[in-house]
Amino acid sequence: MAGFDRSEITRLLGATAAIAAPSAGTLAGLGLVGALSWWWAVAGMLVALAGSVAVAQLLLGGFHALRDFAEALAQGEERPAPPPGGRIVQDIARAMLRLWLKERRRTERLAIQASDFAQVLDRLPLLVLTVDERIRIRSANRAAEEAMGEGLVGRELVAVLRHPALLDAVDQALVRGDFADVVFSTAAPDRREYKAHVETLRAGDDPGDARRAVIALHDLTQIRKLEQMRADFVANASHEIRTPLATLIGFIETLRGPAKDDPEAAEHFLSIMDDQARRMSRLVNDLLSLSRIEMNEHMPPAQAVDLVDVVDDVISGLEFKARARGIEIEVGAEPGLPSALGDADELAQVAQNLIDNAIKYGRNDSRITVRLFRTTQAPRPVGLAAVMDAVAFSVTDQGDGIPREHLPRLTERFYRVDSARSRQVGSTGLGLAIVKHIINRHRGHLAIDSKPGEGSSFTIFLPVAGSADGARPVRSSAAAPR
Repeated sequence: MAGFDRSEITRLLGATAAIAAPSAGTLAGLGLVGALSWWWAVAGMLVALAGSVAVAQLLLGGFHALRDFAEALAQGEERPAPPPGGRIVQDIARAMLRLWLKERRRTERLAIQASDFAQVLDRLPLLVLTVDERIRIRSANRAAEEAMGEGLVGRELVAVLRHPALLDAVDQALVRGDFADVVFSTAAPDRREYKAHVETLRAGDDPGDARRAVIALHDLTQIRKLEQMRADFVANASHEIRTPLATLIGFIETLRGPAKDDPEAAEHFLSIMDDQARRMSRLVNDLLSLSRIEMNEHMPPAQAVDLVDVVDDVISGLEFKARARGIEIEVGAEPGLPSALGDADELAQVAQNLIDNAIKYGRNDSRITVRLFRTTQAPRPVGLAAVMDAVAFSVTDQGDGIPREHLPRLTERFYRVDSARSRQVGSTGLGLAIVKHIINRHRGHLAIDSKPGEGSSFTIFLPVAGSADGARPVRSSAAAPR
């Protein structure tokens, strides 16, 4: 009788014995009278029978009342009516009520603990599964269902995760009670890497009870990507610096040796050295800028920035470069455009990088279109609301365009669609990576669209800050040769 107190059980048995005592006395009296006389024996039997019937009715009435009381408790009544009867019946009823209340409190505590445990499992980033001795999934937390699909419970584990090392670890846990850590990868196209910890769970304290196994999966995919990105970054940065550095060292040795007394060669070599030194300077500046932005990426800016003024200042500084290639920059701003929430210097860097790229990769004698407008359907970063009220800024060129398969990787550090052309135009391969991190810090969104042979369009969306600052007429800034 798990959960019952010893003193309460003793009290219940004592009350039962007290009910049975009258019947025992009646039977003893019957034996004594029967020994004296036959007639007296018959009379005694009748008296005993009548007494037994009376006692039996009294006992049955008390038992029926206790039965009804117990049924009321079983149906969940908080305070059922006390059963009719004497003191003994009342004592038994009170003992039953105490036992019932004690068990109910214990059950409620277990239910709360089970609910809390289930909620904790659902909030863990780990993917947690339990399987039975038939290697069928018995439970799965929310992270597991989000990663592997709903309806996992009841399915065979092999239908969800087919890696041999994992299945072998589960078998060993169920058969021998072992535990193991396994690293494995899922199949393409959605290839992911996991570290699984597999351990035994018993259904009870008896070693012979049926075993279950718990599988905790830690997703290593993002960690592996970051490790690869870091390795690629070090390799690419080293390569980008080593090339101009080797060029500088070579020309310095040449100027000290064979070209020492050749002014014409010295002038040619110094021009190349100047280009390579400026290339290294741009690279170092971009690396420092990227590092600074990443350190502050978790702190969103809170200034109100007039994007029209920012774009005007940037275009004024790039007009000469655009004019040299016969490129016209057309700017259109929506009337009544509100301020954006951001950092003016960083947004100027975004505009500088996007418009400068459009000039570098646009065709000669073409046009760059810059548009500023407001939208209530701007996409938000992952994990936030689907859309937001935003100020948008787009730059569209008339260049060669970018093949669609390259678009997802354009914001990676040192990623280039055409490496030779990028170096020829002086690109460090970090411009769009800087843009992406600035927009992330601003809790905005960067959208890229491109059609080979027609050009590319880069659009940023930034949260609105404050109200409109007044009408801004559409203007055209001709940066073509006059």
